[in-house]
Amino acid sequence: MPRLHVTVQNKVTPAAARELLADLSKSFRPASLEVTGLAAYHYRGGPWEPAFTRNFRGLRR
Repeated sequence: MPRLHVTVQNKVTPAAARELLADLSKSFRPASLEVTGLAAYHYRGGPWEPAFTRNFRGLRR
Protein backbone atom coordinates (compact mmCIF):
# COMPACT_ATOMS: atom_id res chain seq x y z
CA MET A 1 0.00 0.00 0.00
CA PRO A 2 1.44 3.42 -0.93
CA ARG A 3 2.35 5.77 1.91
CA LEU A 4 1.50 9.16 0.44
CA HIS A 5 2.37 12.50 2.01
CA VAL A 6 1.34 16.12 1.87
CA THR A 7 3.87 18.94 1.87
CA VAL A 8 2.67 21.59 4.31
CA GLN A 9 5.48 24.08 3.86
CA ASN A 10 8.55 24.36 1.71
CA LYS A 11 11.69 26.49 1.63
CA VAL A 12 11.68 27.52 5.29
CA THR A 13 14.43 27.37 7.88
CA PRO A 14 14.84 24.14 9.87
CA ALA A 15 13.76 26.04 13.01
CA ALA A 16 10.53 27.22 11.35
CA ALA A 17 9.82 23.66 10.13
CA ARG A 18 10.36 22.22 13.62
CA GLU A 19 8.08 24.87 15.14
CA LEU A 20 5.25 24.13 12.72
CA LEU A 21 5.68 20.37 13.19
CA ALA A 22 5.41 20.79 16.96
CA ASP A 23 2.25 22.92 16.59
CA LEU A 24 0.58 20.54 14.14
CA SER A 25 1.54 17.44 16.15
CA LYS A 26 -0.54 18.64 19.10
CA SER A 27 -3.85 18.08 17.32
CA PHE A 28 -3.06 15.79 14.36
CA ARG A 29 -4.93 12.49 14.25
CA PRO A 30 -4.57 10.01 11.35
CA ALA A 31 -7.78 9.48 9.39
CA SER A 32 -9.01 7.44 6.45
CA LEU A 33 -8.94 9.12 3.07
CA GLU A 34 -10.62 8.32 -0.22
CA VAL A 35 -8.63 9.37 -3.28
CA THR A 36 -10.59 9.78 -6.50
CA GLY A 37 -7.80 11.17 -8.66
CA LEU A 38 -4.26 12.44 -8.76
CA ALA A 39 -2.50 15.40 -10.36
CA ALA A 40 1.22 16.07 -10.47
CA TYR A 41 3.17 19.14 -11.52
CA HIS A 42 6.76 20.03 -12.41
CA TYR A 43 8.36 23.10 -10.92
CA ARG A 44 11.24 24.32 -13.03
CA GLY A 45 11.74 27.76 -11.62
CA GLY A 46 8.11 28.77 -12.20
CA PRO A 47 5.39 28.72 -13.10
CA TRP A 48 4.22 25.18 -12.26
CA GLU A 49 3.79 22.92 -15.32
CA PRO A 50 1.19 20.12 -15.38
CA ALA A 51 2.84 16.67 -15.54
CA PHE A 52 -0.26 14.45 -15.53
CA THR A 53 -3.78 14.06 -14.20
CA ARG A 54 -5.50 10.73 -13.51
CA ASN A 55 -9.08 10.13 -12.43
CA PHE A 56 -9.74 6.77 -10.82
CA ARG A 57 -12.77 4.62 -11.67
CA GLY A 58 -14.33 1.55 -10.13
CA LEU A 59 -13.48 2.39 -6.54
CA ARG A 60 -14.67 -0.05 -3.94
CA ARG A 61 -16.98 1.47 -1.36
